[in-house]
Amino acid sequence: MANEHVRSLEWSPDKTHAIAGLGDGRVMQVNTLTGVVTREWVAHKGGVFHAAWSSGKEQLASAGEDGWVRWWRGDDLELVREIRPNGAWVEHLAWSPDGQRLAVASGKELRIWNALGDEIFAYAGHASTVTGLQWRGDGRGIGSVSYGAVQLFRLGEMSPYEVLKWKSSLLSMAWSPNGRHACASTQENEIIYWKLPFNELQPLNMNGYPAKVRSLAWDSSSRFLASDGGEIVTVWDVSGKGPAGTRPLQLEGHSGRVSQVIFRPQGDVLVSGCVKGEVWLWSPTRGERGTKAMDLGSAITALRFDSSGTRLLAASAEGCIRLLS
Repeated sequence: MANEHVRSLEWSPDKTHAIAGLGDGRVMQVNTLTGVVTREWVAHKGGVFHAAWSSGKEQLASAGEDGWVRWWRGDDLELVREIRPNGAWVEHLAWSPDGQRLAVASGKELRIWNALGDEIFAYAGHASTVTGLQWRGDGRGIGSVSYGAVQLFRLGEMSPYEVLKWKSSLLSMAWSPNGRHACASTQENEIIYWKLPFNELQPLNMNGYPAKVRSLAWDSSSRFLASDGGEIVTVWDVSGKGPAGTRPLQLEGHSGRVSQVIFRPQGDVLVSGCVKGEVWLWSPTRGERGTKAMDLGSAITALRFDSSGTRLLAASAEGCIRLLS
């Protein structure tokens, strides 16, 4: 038990530990075999928004409410570098798939550093605070989302090569693993979908959700798009001619509003968590029946598979972290 709101949860690359970023500013390392906390320290004043290992476990990076990005050495977790990009909260942080670049969103800015701590990219052309970022599956590009647009960048270029516009407050984004689909959720309880490269007049507007959509997930084949947006998990099939004019799967079982969705790294196993603490397993290709796997007693704030897809970590608002094999 962390006894504090778990804001972020990540596996170590060797799958022996989990790293949790907590709402009180601590980062906690937990042995996933024994459940023993092997290290914890105050990483930020205020809360930690995200903490994550580089792919080789050489470095751990953390970001927080105090506006700092900090790098911690992989073997002893000692502080080796810290940067305060612009004074704003650092809400989003993500390592590139190869672990050689760290992307950070702070206020209206998106910045990228290499593994040595050299800044290699900076972009401040967002209309408002960046609400999400994601690396392209091959690591050669990155996407960001803010008011009015999802912007897609290639490494080495200082301006976006594609701007996907939608006049609304966009809350989150998801880029499919194959790079051919992008979507964003809106303040108006919608998902906006673009097939890439986008050359149509209007993107597809998926509406009718009873609540705001904040969690979006693609499966490894880039066929299925899952989301929250109420007590039902919604899954769109974008294969063939795309989702326009089709009916999504409606996965019912949760007793409260869904808060997290994630696909297993291989196959079509989908996991969802809700504000009542329930974690459910689904298989979109097999229909609409699911299985309740565990109950953590309070809102699910993070779900993470290990790289092999054989173990799942779940965390809650009250600090419970549980492992499912």
